[in-house]
Amino acid sequence: AVNTTEYALVYVTFLAAPWLLRQKGHVFIQSVTGLLSPRLKWWTEKLVCLICGAMCLMLAYRAGAVTIESFGEIEITAFEAPRWLRYWTMPVGFSFLAIEFARFLFSRDSLYGADQGGL
Repeated sequence: AVNTTEYALVYVTFLAAPWLLRQKGHVFIQSVTGLLSPRLKWWTEKLVCLICGAMCLMLAYRAGAVTIESFGEIEITAFEAPRWLRYWTMPVGFSFLAIEFARFLFSRDSLYGADQGGL
């Protein structure tokens, strides 16, 4: 049960995170964004999307490298499983997160929802 839970935690986290971002269910500090002028809020949002998207791309690349390196290795715990099964959701999840951040960066849709966004 412990090993299955370890895999499930990674799978649920990395496969649900892009959906959560798309639904705008992520956490942000409304007390800070509420103090900004609409124009500064727009620029701050675009900067956040740029930085987060770049970080997700970098992490997707690194997680992809780790996944590829783990091909052929077997993880022996309570059950035998290929090691790449633990890692494959990381590059996929980070890639989809980068796509979502790019969508917010290049669209008029606000990262913070209707009451927080745009010009």
